[in-house]
Amino acid sequence: MRLIFCLLILAYGCENSDNEPDCSGVACTLEFRTIGVSVSDPSGVAIPLDVYEVREVSGGANVTPEYTPTELEGYRESNSYPILTDSRLGELRNKRVSLEFRGFANGTLVASRIFLAGADCCHVALFQGDPEIVIE
Repeated sequence: MRLIFCLLILAYGCENSDNEPDCSGVACTLEFRTIGVSVSDPSGVAIPLDVYEVREVSGGANVTPEYTPTELEGYRESNSYPILTDSRLGELRNKRVSLEFRGFANGTLVASRIFLAGADCCHVALFQGDPEIVIE
């Protein structure tokens, strides 16, 4: 009888050992979150980028959020380039990933920074890395 009891406890412990929070009872807001970075010179003047990309450090997969030329113009005007959005929430829920942002102006790499990002039960989040990139 003790053996059966021990096996039941062991089996239950193994089923719940994934260390991931249970998101089933979490009430999330309906907002759509985006993590963006800015690129400027030391005096705070925005440096407009011709193109930018976001790659996963591990494996190098290109995970740049899709954007149109019109959207890129808006990013230049607002000096905010999205690197991660809630559209990847399902993939990143309760995980963290290292992302490299690379920004180009006139065909030259002018900005590069690595971020640690991911998501909780509800939204993407930036865990490490300053989203304000200052180019000397």
